[in-house]
Order: sequence, then C-alpha cells, then structure tokens
Amino acid sequence: MLKDDLMAIAWFIPRRNQAPMFTAVVPQEEEFDEKGGQLTPPGMHCIILPTIDDFRSNPFEETAKGITPLVNRS
Repeated sequence: MLKDDLMAIAWFIPRRNQAPMFTAVVPQEEEFDEKGGQLTPPGMHCIILPTIDDFRSNPFEETAKGITPLVNRS
C-alpha cells in the first residue's frame, strides 16, 4: 500500500457486540534518525470515519441581521 500510495477502507469492530465502524487504513513508513536508530516503526493507522449520525446541526438560527445563537438572552 505504501509503495503504491494507497489507503484502504475497512470495517472496524473494536469489541464484541459493538456496531462496526468504517475506518480508513493508512500505512506508515518506517523512519530512522541519522545514526540509524528507529524513530517510528512501520505499521497501519485506523482512522474512524464519521457517519451521518455523527454530525449535529449547528445551534444557530439565521435572521435578517445575521446568524445568532439559539440561547435565551435575558
């Protein structure tokens, strides 16, 4: 994946009986310092992708004067 500059989309189930989540699987290259010591190991990162349920609407209301927050102003 790293050579071809690709990433993968996968199902991720962190625990038993938990709903699966879409994740982006991104490869990580091994990095060394100038003395040859390992700085970061090779591997994969799983980035959880949001679903439509994860997005919330803004608590703002549009008015003629602009956008105002929906809070009580006493």
